[in-house]
Amino acid sequence: MLESDLRIPVPAIYESLAQLMRGIYPQVAVLYGDAPGEFEDASWLSARLAELLPLPLHQRQHCLELDDPIARLRFVFELVSNATQALE
Repeated sequence: MLESDLRIPVPAIYESLAQLMRGIYPQVAVLYGDAPGEFEDASWLSARLAELLPLPLHQRQHCLELDDPIARLRFVFELVSNATQALE
């Protein structure tokens, strides 16, 4: 999480990303010192997704450079939605 990020609730439209992270986090929590997940914090959630999802480097870089945590969630949401549609 960037220090400049405020704690902003995850908008309902992105709740599926919070659910995705709830499924992933128990397997990777050790990477974060077993700190509890902050699944309702848009800053924390968007940063962890950008770190953990298998994204091409340029997409990961772009996502992490976004200052607005809601913009990061939107970016990740679009990537996940597009990947899901491609699998259908």
